[in-house]
Amino acid sequence: MVLVRTVMHEIEVDQSRRVATAGSDYFKSRTRVFVRRSTDGGRHFDHGSEIPYEEICGGKVLPEVGFYGSADNLIQLESGRVVAAFTFMDPSRSDPESGRQHYTGVCLLSDNGGRAWRRSGEIVADTDRGVMEPQIVETSPDRLFCLFRTKGGYLYQTVSEDGGSTWSTPAQSPLPSPESKPRMIKLQSGNVLIVWNNVSSVTQEPRYPLVASLSSDGGRTWGTPRVIRNETGSNELSNHSVIQLDDGRILAGISHYHATRPMTSDLDMALFDEQWVLHG
Repeated sequence: MVLVRTVMHEIEVDQSRRVATAGSDYFKSRTRVFVRRSTDGGRHFDHGSEIPYEEICGGKVLPEVGFYGSADNLIQLESGRVVAAFTFMDPSRSDPESGRQHYTGVCLLSDNGGRAWRRSGEIVADTDRGVMEPQIVETSPDRLFCLFRTKGGYLYQTVSEDGGSTWSTPAQSPLPSPESKPRMIKLQSGNVLIVWNNVSSVTQEPRYPLVASLSSDGGRTWGTPRVIRNETGSNELSNHSVIQLDDGRILAGISHYHATRPMTSDLDMALFDEQWVLHG
């Protein structure tokens, strides 16, 4: 498991109205990254070891804090290699004076079970805010397909043909999306499943409907999206996670945000199978 701990810069709150009036300043927030291991199927984990952030950002240090970023995906390839995908605030592309944030993607690769890591080539996109929340699947031995969130109205994609060491120049995928994370996994059948909000928007709204689609050719083409759940207004269905159970069923955990006062989020669960995604 790769775990991040981020100390966020203080959020300003109007206590009388119980509303946030200003969000955290990401340029003044600090992230640390740890690897923790379990030998009993996830029941217990060790205390972990820290990955120096310089290994992730390649020496691109943020003034005052050093590193702000996230761990977005962790997979093991058929070869046994572990690939951990990160994004980090890139000071060479960001501007703290104007508040303009820009994120760069990168992977750390380990061929010895996470005891030692080496850095991949960077994943860079020219869309506003850059590369966010990459999702990676291995579609054939050492061929990795990656989709990531942008502010360009679509998910963007990139491919590695060498197990994550280098990545192609990112390009717009055929999948419309707001600025909202996708989740993508490779199923037992070999098909690739994506769950995401399929409305083109350069903002974070709307984060609905939440839909699922399959690719049988490693992400080159996608089937008809099937609606898992829909919403209205400023409510959201996002920040989800997806796994496939041993019996083949697919379980999605969904953050269901209600834009009311006081603002709350529920954890919704959706259970479906591959045939439903294929045929509705």
